[in-house]
Amino acid sequence: MKLRNVKASFAAGSATAPALISHLVVLLGLGAACAPLNDEMVVSGVPTRVSVREQAPGSDCAHGGQRIEAGIDENLNGLLDPAELDQVRYVCNGAPGSAGDSGPSGVTALVSVVAEAAGANCALGGNELSSGLDSDGSGQLDEAEITSVQYVCNGQPGAGGSSALVRVEAAPSEACPAGGQRVLSGSDADGNGELSSTEVTSSVVICDGEAGSNGQDGQDATSALVRQELEGMGDDCPWGGTAIHVGLDTDHNLSLDDAEITSTTYVCNGADGVDSAFRLSPASGECENGGTVVEAGLDIDRDSQLDEDEVRVSRTLCNGADGGVGFQSLVRVSNQAPGVECAAGGKKLESGIDTSRDGDLTIEEVSHVAYLCHGVDGAAGSDGHDALVSVSDELPGTNCAAGGKKLQSGIDTSGNGTLEPGEVTATELICNGSNGTNGSNGFTALVTISAEPAGEQCSAGGKKIENGLDLDRSASLEPGEVSTTNYVCNGVDGTNGTNGTNGTNGTNGTNGLTSLVNVSNELPGEACALGGQKIEVGRDLDGNLSLDEGEVEQTRFVCNNGGFLLRADNEDPGFYCAFGGVKLETGMDLDSDEVLDAEEVLHTEYVCNQNRADVFIPLSAEFIAAGQGTSCAISAGETYCWGMGGEHIFATKAPLGFAGVAEVEGVQALDLGQSSSCFVREGRVWCWGFNGFGQLGNELAGISSSVPVEAGSFTDATAVSTGVSHTCAVAGGKAYCWGFNISGQLGDNTTTQRLTPVEVSGLTNVTAISAGINHTCAISNGSPFCWGSNVNGQLGDESKTQREAPVSVTGLAGVTQIRAGSASSCALTTEGTVHCWGSNAHGQLGNGGSPSESTVPLSVSGLLEVTQLAHRQDHVCAISGGQLYCWGQNGNGQLGDGTNTKRNSPVVVPGLSDVTAFSVSGTHSCAIDEGIAKCWGQNGSGQLGIGAFGGNHFSPQPVRLFSDFAL
Repeated sequence: MKLRNVKASFAAGSATAPALISHLVVLLGLGAACAPLNDEMVVSGVPTRVSVREQAPGSDCAHGGQRIEAGIDENLNGLLDPAELDQVRYVCNGAPGSAGDSGPSGVTALVSVVAEAAGANCALGGNELSSGLDSDGSGQLDEAEITSVQYVCNGQPGAGGSSALVRVEAAPSEACPAGGQRVLSGSDADGNGELSSTEVTSSVVICDGEAGSNGQDGQDATSALVRQELEGMGDDCPWGGTAIHVGLDTDHNLSLDDAEITSTTYVCNGADGVDSAFRLSPASGECENGGTVVEAGLDIDRDSQLDEDEVRVSRTLCNGADGGVGFQSLVRVSNQAPGVECAAGGKKLESGIDTSRDGDLTIEEVSHVAYLCHGVDGAAGSDGHDALVSVSDELPGTNCAAGGKKLQSGIDTSGNGTLEPGEVTATELICNGSNGTNGSNGFTALVTISAEPAGEQCSAGGKKIENGLDLDRSASLEPGEVSTTNYVCNGVDGTNGTNGTNGTNGTNGTNGLTSLVNVSNELPGEACALGGQKIEVGRDLDGNLSLDEGEVEQTRFVCNNGGFLLRADNEDPGFYCAFGGVKLETGMDLDSDEVLDAEEVLHTEYVCNQNRADVFIPLSAEFIAAGQGTSCAISAGETYCWGMGGEHIFATKAPLGFAGVAEVEGVQALDLGQSSSCFVREGRVWCWGFNGFGQLGNELAGISSSVPVEAGSFTDATAVSTGVSHTCAVAGGKAYCWGFNISGQLGDNTTTQRLTPVEVSGLTNVTAISAGINHTCAISNGSPFCWGSNVNGQLGDESKTQREAPVSVTGLAGVTQIRAGSASSCALTTEGTVHCWGSNAHGQLGNGGSPSESTVPLSVSGLLEVTQLAHRQDHVCAISGGQLYCWGQNGNGQLGDGTNTKRNSPVVVPGLSDVTAFSVSGTHSCAIDEGIAKCWGQNGSGQLGIGAFGGNHFSPQPVRLFSDFAL
């Protein structure tokens, strides 16, 4: 239906028709299947509009680029209006390269292999495999350069037993263009002391970094361009649409020529539907002062006219009576969602008299309501799914050496308006040109401010200020980089007054003085050759909340070193500083405007006021999890984490929102492991952390991630468990595992490493799973099964034979919970009793300490009516009667009984009276007692959440939500 036909209908109407144009133009949107209203091109079906325009440099594209907007032209005006936008994507230009000096040679990756004596790491000895980058170019892997340590352990001796061997050789050039090493490992099957090709079971390639090349001239940087064209009906788009061409502007003419196109994606219109149509005719006797009859319906015979048998709705719009006080009739048309009124959706037509004379039809003025419903499409005329385009950043790696953009396209078969992984039909990469490595930059000056406990340096506590140069360019001030250390001490509270002769108490001493920090610009000169920041610290002696000249106790300078800036702002009392303080931000002045912009901030510290040293708010929680160096809790739908945890991204001393781990609402299960962690949300599994053995399950072994990546393609997962180097999950009543598999811990009848989930053999109706170090256990049909390493009998099948597939645990049935530790396992039965088997070196079997190991389950002494069980590495905890009992390894105080003595039988954790949830890691434990989160054990990474790093705590400590310490 073209616009000129609508004009003709108006001309054929009564003399009052022009007066109704303002109302009737809205009716052009009555049919959701109308064609575009223009004279140049008419395509049946709702048109998909795509708009591509230049994007100025800013927050969306730092160096400019293209903005791609897509949506449905609902009002058929031939334009994509703001309200019609469904998707906005950006294709950004790469940063212009600058002419830099030749970069240094790439840092060489090194591997060190030394013999490992029999002990905790390898029961029968083996090899310690250390790897890292030769940062100092000495050709040797120094201890400070080691980034990863793994152990290849000898197998259990016996008939035909084989030793584990490791061989390091040069990596093939096709795998490492700049050279590198390949580490081969396996068992010495022929006993000749050499690892032959047939004996190799695992191969890892560690590549040297490539030497940098000169940077390209910034004026020759190549921009990514996008060009769109109308696509006629054909093979690519049966109903027409838009072709989106993408490429690089190699001739720098700011136009994407045909020869520069590297990929083309099509955004196609939906299939042809039946157009809506309407007609106007003069009103007869229904209107005292004349009017217009509006008839609307579906143009079933497609003759661009509304015939009598096609009319679905007929309404008469009467003119108001002549006179100065007549009221205007108004019509409002809105979209009607599919439902009772219109099965397939349509338009809602409301009309009435504007009695308020405000030109707006209010709800009270509506006198007639009618619905113009879309016809239900027949089987052959169903609407096609929308085509979607997704543009995302491509990180530097195998696909794009210098990063770039990943353009994915496909059909929205789910109809949710989002291009999901299973809907992607085409993927194109637009890679940035590789800039040469710049010459060595000057080192950044860093300042670290941390809490100083009461002691030798500050009798009443205070702040420790360390500064130095970031020699390793890690954006973090390491201990070896600290050049000066100063302390800003809190004032000592006055002592209480003595009682007077009349027996009344003396007045309390005054509160300690507030520490203040004043930061100002320092011009280039004697203090700072390139200028910088002047930091003055002292105590607010006069209580005016301003650091006056006479109150300055120490002055330090943070000098610029090639564009370094520092910004200080007042921090109001709240989450980061309970009593307010100062927020310090440092970073590099990338745009040289002498202002530290938000995107230039590299490090943030808080210097908090300390009015009272005994004030904090305990964290109320419903769920808690403990991992290696990390803890997390869920409180009122919000997730909090604290500690560091190896490869984890958390580095705060008190709870902070789940930084970097997006969309954690609705978490079904969460497990924090020793080197990686996972959670289940909406049936899908997400993992993050170390990925040296593929334990993240995303096909990218060796590429760790500080943000969650999806493991496999689950849609119905209910549980997840992380081991040291492998991960397992329960989905659809089946068990799945992935990662390292040297001991058969994946349970798929092999010892082959898996980068994506594989089904565990022979298990059905699985309700729980637990991954240990080199073995795994699960509950299938109410019975316990285990598989993997069995050196200490941890599989519970009356043997010490390694199993690559599940075997039944002897003598146990009716199991509700099962947990796998380092070399032992435990289970909880429906009768409320706990049974453990495997190694008993630390008393983890809980039966008094004898025997040293067991290949069958043994009852834990003195525990009845147990409701929950947890086991990680070498200690175990359980809830009985609302109290928490623990036993096993206690070197860091992880049993919480006030000592660091290991326990061969369960001991109660003092100070807890109503435990509802708990979790354990190898060196610390956490619980929820009377609704409050509490942790104890090792605190080297701040994993106890008490507002400080370091030390062991042998009894439960409340986790602090607001702390008097700086974060």
